[in-house]
Amino acid sequence: MTNGILKWTLIGASVGAGLYLLDRLCLALEARGWIFYRRNKPNFRNAGTAFIELQAMFEPKMRHVLEKKEQEESEADEDESGDPPVPGPG
Repeated sequence: MTNGILKWTLIGASVGAGLYLLDRLCLALEARGWIFYRRNKPNFRNAGTAFIELQAMFEPKMRHVLEKKEQEESEADEDESGDPPVPGPG
């Protein structure tokens, strides 16, 4: 009876220690920027752009949607930077 309790106690302690070490490993990988884990949350805005790019591969007519989105994002970045607008057509 005592042998079984000791066995399950050691298994529980080993699982707990393993989970703790896995958590520390994931936090270290997150600090290097390799994964998103607890402290940093993923940016799903980039996932939407990736999906549009994937769709553009399968539906070439959707390419203009991606190009328009990229143009709008670059214009928004220019507006936020405080740089004067670039003269051009349009």
